[in-house]
Amino acid sequence: MRIYPKETLIILGAGASKDCGAPLIDNFLPTAFSDDVIDKLSGEDEDKFNNVKKFWNKVLPESNIEELIGLISLQLKFPSTMGGFDPNKSNKASDIVDRVMKLDVGHQRDYCYIENPEFNKENLEPILNDSNFLISKTLSIVLELDSEKKEKAFKAYINLAKRYKESIVITFNWDVLVENAFNNVLNDKINVKNLGFENDFKYPLILKLHGSLSWLICPKCKTPIVVEEKVHHYPIEDLPFCQRCLKEDTKKIQMIHFKVLPIIDKLNEIKDNGFYFAQVWKHARQHLKKTKRIIVIGYSINPADLHVKLFLKKNIIDNKYLREIWFVKPKKDKLFEERALDLLGVKDAKKYRTITDMTLKYKLIEIREPNKIIDVKFINKSFSEFFNVAI
Repeated sequence: MRIYPKETLIILGAGASKDCGAPLIDNFLPTAFSDDVIDKLSGEDEDKFNNVKKFWNKVLPESNIEELIGLISLQLKFPSTMGGFDPNKSNKASDIVDRVMKLDVGHQRDYCYIENPEFNKENLEPILNDSNFLISKTLSIVLELDSEKKEKAFKAYINLAKRYKESIVITFNWDVLVENAFNNVLNDKINVKNLGFENDFKYPLILKLHGSLSWLICPKCKTPIVVEEKVHHYPIEDLPFCQRCLKEDTKKIQMIHFKVLPIIDKLNEIKDNGFYFAQVWKHARQHLKKTKRIIVIGYSINPADLHVKLFLKKNIIDNKYLREIWFVKPKKDKLFEERALDLLGVKDAKKYRTITDMTLKYKLIEIREPNKIIDVKFINKSFSEFFNVAI
């Protein structure tokens, strides 16, 4: 059975941008604090990086950027989480939360405020804001295609754009590699109809569920704009003023970056960003439910990101038309395969059979459901290899 490009949906995670220089979650902070990044910062920007670094080293040196931001946001919403911090014990995010959950509520509160008085709103909000800036600035620096390897890796995105110019791309990445690739390939530049801001859309449909470094939004009227530049984001001090507010209220309201941080209160942040962001998620939901082929590349199906996992799982399971789903990952990973099958709602081994062929560079699992059979491929390739680019 032939599956057309318009019946194909691609899901991109952080691994898709790795070959172009983007750090993965676990090494994001070490990359941000490396000489290659620090040497390109102004004095004011370096101060913001140092604020995050001091907090990270003092409080959660074993955490990654997602855990660090997640726990800060959790502490701001539920002022007891950081009470689990103990300099004499493991301070991985999961261990901290586990220790706090074992305490009674009163003890949690006392432990937090007596042992860790610096973990209050006045101290944590600036760290959260500086972490937000750190992510944007780091990506803007490391994703400049300033080396032969990065230029070569970007050709994989070009090949994606050529092959799937009439498809849907769902991405959790803030970088603008996929938009730049389609702008290289298409006659028309990517605009709001391609980004799902409106009810009407056109292919390729690029749905950035966590926002983008090239999107800005007015914090007052929620009007979004898309930055059409090669640079990956405006520096904070150069963000433009909202023209709508300037015209209607004659007030200068500075635009802010339009992206969702990996925080515990992600649902409210998505809702607070208004109609346009809701439209992006609506398009994603609709297409996940009706596409015939899904290709997942560079996405780890992290169980910590519960909201995204449940969003994908519900809509994929509800899809009556799905015939193929491919999971593209550089190495074989049994745990990842289990997560993938769980994403499809398959827990009973009797519902599927594994087809093994040593001549193939993938593992094929056939899932038998009432009235349909779904072929699940686990393809052991990097993003660049999958799109025929040798790094």
